[in-house]
Parts: sequence; C-alpha cells; structure tokens
Amino acid sequence: MQRPYPSVIRLQYHLPDHQFVIFNDDNHLYDVLDRDHIHDTMLTKWFERNQSDVSARNLMFAEFPSKWTWNQNKRQWESRLQGRCIGRLPYAHPHSSERYYLRMLLHKIRGARSFEHLRTIDGVVHPTFKATCVALGLLDDDNEWNETFAETSTWASAKKLRSMYCTILMHSEITNPSDIWQRHWKSITDDLQYQIRRDIGNSQIRIDDDKLIREEFDYDFTSEQQLFDNLYAGDIVENMNPPEMLHSLNFPGLPNHFLELKERTPIILLRNLNQSEGLCNGTRLVVTIMGDKVLEAEVITGSKIGDLVLIPRISLTPQSA
Repeated sequence: MQRPYPSVIRLQYHLPDHQFVIFNDDNHLYDVLDRDHIHDTMLTKWFERNQSDVSARNLMFAEFPSKWTWNQNKRQWESRLQGRCIGRLPYAHPHSSERYYLRMLLHKIRGARSFEHLRTIDGVVHPTFKATCVALGLLDDDNEWNETFAETSTWASAKKLRSMYCTILMHSEITNPSDIWQRHWKSITDDLQYQIRRDIGNSQIRIDDDKLIREEFDYDFTSEQQLFDNLYAGDIVENMNPPEMLHSLNFPGLPNHFLELKERTPIILLRNLNQSEGLCNGTRLVVTIMGDKVLEAEVITGSKIGDLVLIPRISLTPQSA
C-alpha cells in the first residue's frame, strides 16, 4: 500500500462574490441560491476564523491546513488534532488580473480578516489587489518597457509601435499600462496627422494642439481593462527551484534560456503574436535589427512576406503548466 505523505489540500480562492457553485442542469436557480452555506468557502471561512481566533492570525492561507482541517460537511475550519497537511493554491496566469494578484497577496499576508483587510497596507485601503501588490513592492516596475519604446521610437514607425504595444499587453506583464501610454503616446501616434489628412481628404489640416490629440485617443480605460480581464484567464506555476537549474532545462515549445542571435539570422515564432500581421506559430523571419530591448525582423513566409515587424520580450508559459 502506498499513499502520499504529507497530504496536500487544494485551497480554493476567489474574488469577492465570485464563489464557485456546483449545480446540475435541471436544478432551479432559486433552489441553488437558497442552499445552506452557499456563500461559505475555504477563503471566507479563513477570514472568519481569523476574526474570532487570535492564534489563527499567525498563518498565511497556504499555511492554514498545517494547523487546521477543513470540514466539508460543516464547511468550516476546525483545529487539527493529528497528522500533517500542506496547502496549495491553484495557480493563476498574470492575464487573469485581480485573481493573480489576490493569489500573490494570500502568499504574503497573515491573518487577513476580509478582502478589505487584504487590501490594507499601513492603514491605507488600496482600491485593487494589484495596487496592494505595488504598495508592497511585489511587482517589477515598467522601466524595461519604457526603455523598449524609447529605443524603438528612433527607427520604427508609429504603426509598428502600436502593434508592439498590443503585443506587450497581450503577452507580457506590465504593472501600469496607462503610464506606458502617457509616456510614449506621442511616438505611438506620430502618424495621426497624416492618417486624418488621408481619411478626410484635406492635406491642409494641421493638428498642433497636444490636448486635441489626447482627446482624440481618450477612452474609458477602466472599462477597457475590465473587458481585457474578462477575455483572458489561465495559470502559472510558482518558481520553487534555483534560477540556475531552471535555466538549464529545455522544454518542447519553449526556446532555450540563452539564445545567440545576430542580424540576418533566421528565426521561427513559437506562438501566435498577431495573426493580422502574419505573426503566427511557425512563422519564419529574418532578424534585421538587434535592439537592446526589441528585435525587428522581416517575414519570409506566409501572406506577409517582406513585412517588417517588431518583437519585444514576452512571457512564455508551457501549455502543460
């Protein structure tokens, strides 16, 4: 007979009012909502236990099963009498937004008594879990992306910069996308006057007022961010090994940690970046410019042969993760 030791419990976590509910297709909605303890989860009951028991506040959520056991029938945490157990939080992809930052906080904050308490640092209640992570210094700054745009704007067109901005938003981690836009919007919209002249058919029109350009591109960032968050969800694995060991590993579908490139080197994309520009998994390109933060490459296969594209650094997660 074999069994795992110590036992491992999967700790479910969720955003406020996003509890998991299991029901059958033939269940009536009102009957489902009237169930006992439907709002009680491992996370909410952890909050309640921390409110009522001072000794429980010394543990983070992932550490809680080492001293407490989850009673599924009563849906509550009870003091552990024997045995040993390890808690594990399901991983969340950075593109899952607030869920990703919630998971990060649950690994850092002990004895939280509510979602609001999780977002409170030094007496200041932050509006989002991401803002809380920034206050705790858990997120990298965006200096790399600022340098990327500063470097690329000296030789790339505004259209290519817009495409690169979208690629970075989709495939990389940016702490403050709005700040990146505010810093580099002039370069990204450098061809605005030409585009308006062409669309209107008036070559005499001029746009000299910076405020006018800002208004032209003004939009509800909050609603756009919420829409983006709803489109993407996924998972990542915590880094539990030394970087040196991880850098030595090679995985199918991922490039080696260290790559040597030079101009005119042929390369192959390993994932879809921008299908409208022909940047798909398997697309072959030739490196034309080697920047410090970004590559320019010429497409040599598909329907976009000859087009020049920009490829910034992107985050890669194995599909089997």
